[in-house]
Amino acid sequence: MKKILAIAAPIALAITLTGCGSNSGTVTKGEETESATTEQSAPAEEIVEEEVEAEPASTNPTFGDTYTWPDGLAVTISAPQEITLSNEYMGELYDLSVGPVLTFDVTVHNGTDEDVEAMAINMQMTSGSKQAESVFASEDGIDIPTVTILPGKDLSWKVAYVVADPADLQLSVSDLNNFSNDKVHFTN
Repeated sequence: MKKILAIAAPIALAITLTGCGSNSGTVTKGEETESATTEQSAPAEEIVEEEVEAEPASTNPTFGDTYTWPDGLAVTISAPQEITLSNEYMGELYDLSVGPVLTFDVTVHNGTDEDVEAMAINMQMTSGSKQAESVFASEDGIDIPTVTILPGKDLSWKVAYVVADPADLQLSVSDLNNFSNDKVHFTN
């Protein structure tokens, strides 16, 4: 029986470790790529008895990082910048009493072999345990992109949100062009 456990335990661990991050992308900080490795030196019998926690294949990026999905699509979200909207009537559209308006520069690099529809890059912001309100202000350069990003090309645009707590931000990004790409969460 111990021989079966000695063989089965490493196989189960390998399946668990590869299954957890099978579609995980990479986070690039400057010129370096973050990656996690797991080393195992314990005998197989001990693995059956001990609970093993594996590091995720990649961690959530922070603002300023680039996240690349396995298919080659990459997204970079800049650090937030507080702005005052140029249209004085925006306070009637958005609840600016919640907190400041923060903008982020978004750059998408299409490293895939397919066209990517920019408006299918979906984003939601949470701040201070609340969903943040999206702001659209064409006069401030904050608008929804409606173009196609060809393979090998980049597109940049601005997004903005009314946030409750600028020290507690999470910008979740989904690629609705490819549903097998995991959602990624940029944080500060």
